[in-house]
Amino acid sequence: MASNSKPSAPYAQQITVSILPDGRTLTFSDGFTYAFDNVELLNEARRVFFLPRGANAAEYPEFNRHLAGVGDAMMKGICKSQWYKNKDNGRAWDDRFQYGIAMNSFLNHMAEVTGVEDFIMLKDGEPGRWCQVGLAKKDGADTIEAIIGAVWEDCSDVVTTKEVMMRLGVHYPERGEDANKMDDWLDVKRKLKIIG
Repeated sequence: MASNSKPSAPYAQQITVSILPDGRTLTFSDGFTYAFDNVELLNEARRVFFLPRGANAAEYPEFNRHLAGVGDAMMKGICKSQWYKNKDNGRAWDDRFQYGIAMNSFLNHMAEVTGVEDFIMLKDGEPGRWCQVGLAKKDGADTIEAIIGAVWEDCSDVVTTKEVMMRLGVHYPERGEDANKMDDWLDVKRKLKIIG
């Protein structure tokens, strides 16, 4: 279940996310919240693949790969729908989505700046960060995608999923002025070598 609040484009303000003590509610710094009906979806979305050398994979809980696949598909579908409505050309799609917000380097950056990386879990729900355990940088991107996938699987609502996506930095502009702002925002990320 989601709260009502108007989302803003990710380049308009920096939004952070955390999990409330109930363990099922994502709360965003702009006041938007999403409470999972199925808390296991959130737990799975947070859990990255981490298998110490010599460990038995069967002893480890399911990790976020499947939900990341769902989230990746939702990101593409929702953004592609807006691209189609805008009647944008293929270059706009490539610049904004394919070689922009869908890149692992960008999603990893968003995991860092939104605070998603702070609640990534390893086996048995242990918190973990890349610098502590040597996780791959792709784990932040996978977790962003998996959270999007978990929200979709939990509510099956495109509007709610889109609101969560936007707050995690995944957004295709709806208006011409938004497109210019997004292009400038992505150009800054490219110059800083965040994307690429």
